[in-house]
Amino acid sequence: NADSARMEAQARETAQRTSAQRQLGSIRAGVSKSGATMEGTPLAVLSESAANAEIDALNTRYSGQREAALYESRGRNAKTAGYMRAGTSLLSSAGRYF
Repeated sequence: NADSARMEAQARETAQRTSAQRQLGSIRAGVSKSGATMEGTPLAVLSESAANAEIDALNTRYSGQREAALYESRGRNAKTAGYMRAGTSLLSSAGRYF
């Protein structure tokens, strides 16, 4: 499950970046269509949009890493609980014979 979470997060991150590139392209096209140049306010808008898109992509990656870590933690906890149950069963059985 942890590996699946990582792979899914990577796919979501890639999709996020692809979508962001399309949006940035639309912004550039809109600026060009209006006759403005990529200076001043249009450049600031494009830069801020690119920065926000990158933050979104990194948040998507981080979310997947956290989900994977949660699955790994649950796995370790289940393994430890199994050992505890086995030890309890062994001690309980031994107590019956002594």
